[in-house]
Amino acid sequence: MLVNTIELVREARRRGVAIGAFNTYNLELTRAIVVAAEKLGQPTILQLGVQAIRSGGEPLAMATLAAARVSRVPVAVHLDHCSDIGLIETCFAWGLSSALADGSRLPFAENIAFTKRAVELAARHGGTIESELGYLAGTEDGITVEEIESSLTDPAQAHEFIAATGAAMLAVSIGNVHGYVPNPPPLDFERLAQIAAQVDVPLILHGASGISREDIQRAIRMGIAKLNINTEVRTAFLKAIASWGVRIGPEPDLRKKGQDLLDLMQEAIAAAQDVVEHRLEKRLRARKGGGRVVWGGDACVAHDGRAGEGTRATQASPPLIPATPAPTGLTMPSPQSPFSARFNWMLLSQIALPDDGASSRQTD
Repeated sequence: MLVNTIELVREARRRGVAIGAFNTYNLELTRAIVVAAEKLGQPTILQLGVQAIRSGGEPLAMATLAAARVSRVPVAVHLDHCSDIGLIETCFAWGLSSALADGSRLPFAENIAFTKRAVELAARHGGTIESELGYLAGTEDGITVEEIESSLTDPAQAHEFIAATGAAMLAVSIGNVHGYVPNPPPLDFERLAQIAAQVDVPLILHGASGISREDIQRAIRMGIAKLNINTEVRTAFLKAIASWGVRIGPEPDLRKKGQDLLDLMQEAIAAAQDVVEHRLEKRLRARKGGGRVVWGGDACVAHDGRAGEGTRATQASPPLIPATPAPTGLTMPSPQSPFSARFNWMLLSQIALPDDGASSRQTD
């Protein structure tokens, strides 16, 4: 079920949990994330970064939305770290329900002006904006920020920033970093507490790949409601791909089992799925134990993923995830799985292919 990002994040905050938001770059990673969420009966957010959008364009966005739409759990689609107001508007027109309008490297007043403009634009499309105050060290979407250039979120500015912009979510910089670093700085929990006391919106923690389970749980207790996870999922996927060359050599034999492209991609999907499952199952609770989080009732509303009149909450949902999810056969991302069948059908129905006048199809 495709849902609105802000509904998931607000409900997570109310329940004292955090939503896992995972970056995707292609159909294989999207499948890994959605199948993991379905297996565990947990909602999630699929995030598209600027470089992924520039590479895959509208077909990638439409495929991601289609995967969310046919999922058996609530899934939202979000534009990550974007400072291009035109691209933000384009993504809302495509049907994404939220975007991170990233003005974090601008002076404070300019960040307010940029974010406010994005909020006004989002409102016209029925979407919401995640904002960022302070910016992280590390590498994200091909851009590296050295630690000396990074800045922590100023609690004294947080209230003014949210009041002036109307942003629905605030991404904080409290020592978290993008990517893996050898000796990450400790999280500044005192700063997080001060920020949480200043604003009444869900707080977002980026760079969660390198943060310990204990620190994540503590951050959730203090108001973090969305955790961005990218590096460890992408790394698992890339390691699986890298292992192919070692195993099959420079000349793959397509007649051998396990050397066909689809066989190899399943290995990469499974590797990424394992990481997503671990994060969804072990890391996104405010405390150890406590059982499974059951999402239902008025927790989420359906979102049909189109701009203008289409991008709206269409109805209050029935219970989305039963306390004991029925077996779905989706635990492995097999090409023959029900998820694949539903996804492939929806993909064909959602993406308009260009009509080149040709009636033939290339089959090899």
